[in-house]
Amino acid sequence: MSDARVRAARPEDEDAVLALVGADEISRARVPGAWPTDGQRAGFRRIVAADEHELLVADRDGSVVGVVQLSFLPEFARDGDRAQLETMHVAESERRRGTGRALVQDAIRRATDHGCSVVQLTSGTFRPEAHRFYDALGFTSTHVGFKLQL
Repeated sequence: MSDARVRAARPEDEDAVLALVGADEISRARVPGAWPTDGQRAGFRRIVAADEHELLVADRDGSVVGVVQLSFLPEFARDGDRAQLETMHVAESERRRGTGRALVQDAIRRATDHGCSVVQLTSGTFRPEAHRFYDALGFTSTHVGFKLQL
């Protein structure tokens, strides 16, 4: 089990979080030019400041080694809101140490405390290791996702 501490991201985590996400080749390829962009910085700040979103980080000895965005979505077809996990990234050095598990479990606890009735996420079809990870945490592949790039 990881001994990294999960906590809410703080404004001073901005550079570390964006560097962690930018270290992923797939994420990096989605954004042409210099990383991070002004839009990514603005997005980080909006999420950290918003009541309906939480940005959780795994902190090991003062260094950000993992991140996941937790968003609370109003729901009318279920009994309780829906929680959405996005932008899950764990430093290469932290993988298979329980850090990702700790992040997701903390997000699930927060979703439960918020009154959510379901936690959902998407994972790229090109990330089979991530699929095994989510399966092991009890997530079930129940839908086919669609995206339209704008």
